[in-house]
Amino acid sequence: MAPEVISRKEYIGEQADIWSFGVVVYALGEGRHPFKAETYSELERLVNRGKIEFKKIKDNKFIDFVKKILKPKGSERPTAR
Repeated sequence: MAPEVISRKEYIGEQADIWSFGVVVYALGEGRHPFKAETYSELERLVNRGKIEFKKIKDNKFIDFVKKILKPKGSERPTAR
């Protein structure tokens, strides 16, 4: 779930969908989920922090692309256009 959904803030469909797209792209490249946690509260903290690590992917263009999509603040994410 996008940070704004987890935090129960205003839901803007495209921004949340872009986030979900970023999670899928990350998983395709890295072979794992970008946020791993043992508890829901820990997951919420990680998602809201938005810090992700790349262990397999070394391509800077890929990394920059995913980081732009997975910005914690929805208004800072790119649009579908």
